[in-house]
Amino acid sequence: MTAAYATAASVLHALRSAGVPAAADWTCDSREVRAGDVFVAWPGAATDGRRFLAEAFARGAVAALVEDEGAEAFALAAQVLRVRQLRRLAGELADAWYGHPSRHVAVLA
Repeated sequence: MTAAYATAASVLHALRSAGVPAAADWTCDSREVRAGDVFVAWPGAATDGRRFLAEAFARGAVAALVEDEGAEAFALAAQVLRVRQLRRLAGELADAWYGHPSRHVAVLA
């Protein structure tokens, strides 16, 4: 069993070490995956996104981030990173991956 990542920094380092291009887009809808994307999958109210890992990779995903809790129930490929509390880290991960976009625009709270 592969160890789960617990921090945004460790996930980002793993993605970069795996050669995921900096220009890769992220999506949590397997139907929208394009070649070179990162698929993000966690349990939802209606279904579990981890059920669609094979579809995401067939569509060209280069990596996937999945919620660690319950991940043992799914067949995970080598390019799947298990992340503890993925939903909680998702905003921080996306912010860092896309270059902290809110730092470059006026944001109203």
